[in-house]
Amino acid sequence: MNDRYRRCDRLPAFVDALRRGERRWLCCLGDSNTCNAQFTRGGKQWPELLHSALKEAAGTQTLMLANAGVSGDSVVEALARFDHDVARVRPDLTIVCLGSNDANRLDDAAFDAGLGAIIDHLLALGGEVVLRTPTPVWERKPSRIWPGDDKLRAKVARIRAIAEARALPLIDTYALWHDAERDAGLRMADVMSDEVHTDALGHRLVFRQLLPAFALPIPPV
Repeated sequence: MNDRYRRCDRLPAFVDALRRGERRWLCCLGDSNTCNAQFTRGGKQWPELLHSALKEAAGTQTLMLANAGVSGDSVVEALARFDHDVARVRPDLTIVCLGSNDANRLDDAAFDAGLGAIIDHLLALGGEVVLRTPTPVWERKPSRIWPGDDKLRAKVARIRAIAEARALPLIDTYALWHDAERDAGLRMADVMSDEVHTDALGHRLVFRQLLPAFALPIPPV
């Protein structure tokens, strides 16, 4: 796999366990771009899309989903609710996508400490931890990824560094969206509800970009 999917060769084993009929919990820990259907007008978010695709690929109903996204959360708030929203289901695999709200609130040291504590708690539960970088910010005029999002870019760099230092799987959504804009003509106006929130098509794009990490084919558009 390329560097957009670092150490993701471990993740197909999760699908194999489902195919064997083993019960598993998938948790997605994040902010409004994980949880908030307000911006999709009722459309499914990426956790629900991934949950359905994994069940279909494995031919099973034994995969449970905990969508632990809360609008406005940084790593501080996510850590504060960890026991209630995450630990109680003891997830077998957790995809952590935070950083958007942290960009304007936390310095790098505080962000590193908070994300590190979340990772420690997850590993102590015995499950696999996957880090995912956030989606970029939309600049409306011209409609493109905002090139001036230095604070978010800094948090993305920290997520990459932490994934490398902790030898964790990383799905680099931030980079994949830049790739799609440069190479495939992605129009941010088509995938964003506002400057920071993905719409239903944006969630579907995130979901489709997750599938290679699990060695699953990307369906036709």
